[in-house]
Amino acid sequence: MVNKRNKWCLSLGCIGRDMCYTLVSLFLLTYLQYTGLFNTQQFIVLSAIIVVCRIWDAINDPMMGTIITNTRTRFGKYRPWVLIGAVTNAIVLILMFCIRTSNGWLNVAIIGLLYLLWGMTFTMNDISYWDLLPALTSEKKERDNLTTLVAVFASVGAFASGGIVPMVTPGNMIVAYRIVAIICGVIFLGCQLMVFFGVHDNKDDTFIEKDFKKKDEKEIKEDAVSLKGMVKILFGNKQLLVMAVVVLLYTTASSMLTAFGQNFFYFKFGYLSGEISGKFGGGTLVTIFTVIYAAGTLISQAIYPSLANKFKRDKLVLWSILISVIGYVIFFLLTTLLEGVVLFILLCVFSLIIFAGQGVFYLTMLVMLTNTIEYGEWKTGKNHAAITFTVRPFMVKLSSALQYGVVVLTLIVCGVYTITNQVGEVEAALGMLKEGKGITECVNYLVDLGHSATAINEGLIEGALRAPELKMDPEILGLQLYCETLFIAPPGALVGMAAMMSIVPILCLIGSYFIIKKKYIISEEKYEEILKDLEERKVQSQE
Repeated sequence: MVNKRNKWCLSLGCIGRDMCYTLVSLFLLTYLQYTGLFNTQQFIVLSAIIVVCRIWDAINDPMMGTIITNTRTRFGKYRPWVLIGAVTNAIVLILMFCIRTSNGWLNVAIIGLLYLLWGMTFTMNDISYWDLLPALTSEKKERDNLTTLVAVFASVGAFASGGIVPMVTPGNMIVAYRIVAIICGVIFLGCQLMVFFGVHDNKDDTFIEKDFKKKDEKEIKEDAVSLKGMVKILFGNKQLLVMAVVVLLYTTASSMLTAFGQNFFYFKFGYLSGEISGKFGGGTLVTIFTVIYAAGTLISQAIYPSLANKFKRDKLVLWSILISVIGYVIFFLLTTLLEGVVLFILLCVFSLIIFAGQGVFYLTMLVMLTNTIEYGEWKTGKNHAAITFTVRPFMVKLSSALQYGVVVLTLIVCGVYTITNQVGEVEAALGMLKEGKGITECVNYLVDLGHSATAINEGLIEGALRAPELKMDPEILGLQLYCETLFIAPPGALVGMAAMMSIVPILCLIGSYFIIKKKYIISEEKYEEILKDLEERKVQSQE
């Protein structure tokens, strides 16, 4: 039985993790686009480096799982890596958003290296953290409830980051991201310290255990896994491989809307707040959309235990995917037919449907993936939870590499990056102005980069006229108003982004459904049968 300390420390500890993960996974691309660090060639090179790093991250996951499995310390084998990963990742995260130079290629090298280190250190924490969940309980109801609670607090962290960042960053990207990174890093470390000291997966694996070296040699030998054995485990559990493909497809589907969302909203509704730009737009709309995302997901997570008690998992999979697909179809049609306030309201309504459906499917998928641990033990006689749970982050990171490459390619082909790069140059000029540089120097900086002096001066004139009313610095306001004029979407760009946000997820979700229907065999009845058989084997081995 899971005690309250384990349950709440593990669940609350997820808040900081997902705040930081969301900051990087959702907003690093925005930071690179909108802070004037790179020209187009440098951006392409860095994007290629990031894709390679994400692929390496996926490859590194099974190896890290093996290292964790073979770890023996008086703190257990999971919690030391939770702490090591948290400390190093928080440091790297802060550096990644704080270090910037005037040399674009040097920035490519620095951020490329820091991103590689960020991925590796997060892997240390991620795998060891998720390995704690199955170690706490194998009872179906408890595992469902604990999985739900962890997912709820993960969503709290993700939505805190996803909701606040777009509201505070437009027009002040450089300084805002620096502050946000520091705050997220500190919260991450605090949450993981709670996990380290508060979660004990069994009586022999606590931070107060002194005789860890006196464990039975046979037990240690059976727990340890070689690299060769790791590969055998990954490819020997057919149900695990089935769920690995499902995780890949689901993660790709669920990430597309958020990956393109910020750029789509800026071009469709405006970049700066409506008060400044006079448009129905600004980062606040992205925040509102994120709140809708949170509402749909949290509602689905709150009702999941009840749904799981009333319906079998195959029904939950069918209806959650069907609801999401219908939502995506309507989402795409709305973006091509409507404009303005009406469009935004309807997008929020049908996005709520999408996120609710995806939330139920995600939790069902996590339970189905977790149940492959006992299936593997039933088939092979050995429980390799650490190796099994490397599959989830492994496929998530493969998906993120694919997603990042697709997004960058789409932005470049559609001409969006050319515009956002210009916005980044204006953001850099705003940073110079706030650091005490003169407006003439800032304007000359932009003109040297190819910006129109006439358009800049028009923005400055309008800024001088409107500054008293808005109680803003006229020069800062003038550059912001000029920045807003850059957001004119190239022909076909909005339709292209809308298609990637909706049609690709539809195809991935439908694929997930048919794979589960045809290949996944661990039903509720089968799982209970497996647990009963494992218990009988355990009793027989003790006789």
